[in-house]
Amino acid sequence: LGSDWSSDVCSSDLSLRKWLENKKSEIGGTAYSIIIHSRHEQGIDVLVEFSKSRIGIQIHSYLDIEGEKEAFGSKVTRQIGESLKHTLDGRIIIYCGDMTDTSQKDKILKSMSEVSRMSINARCVPPEKAIVIIKQNL
Repeated sequence: LGSDWSSDVCSSDLSLRKWLENKKSEIGGTAYSIIIHSRHEQGIDVLVEFSKSRIGIQIHSYLDIEGEKEAFGSKVTRQIGESLKHTLDGRIIIYCGDMTDTSQKDKILKSMSEVSRMSINARCVPPEKAIVIIKQNL
């Protein structure tokens, strides 16, 4: 899967749909179903179904990363575990934080490292790549 996402994807269904249409050959066909879940539902925020695959998307905002209720890395790991219920073919984890903020940068890099060591099909999208989807699709 491509790694061009944006922090605004959380609020922009149109951008998400345009991005998916542009990436359909990479992803495996046209998305026939995009389901946007409630904020904490079963480990994913968006479920995209294609004719031959299902992709789960987690989107972590600046406030998610900054939050103190649960250690950020533990939260991401817990949500990945919850997402196993969906029998997904892949996961995309989008980090929409501030890489100029040392605390945010450390949390994002640590989480991305932890995800890369997991034995699941997941792709992490750092904030500097996340902005590309909005710039390309608005």
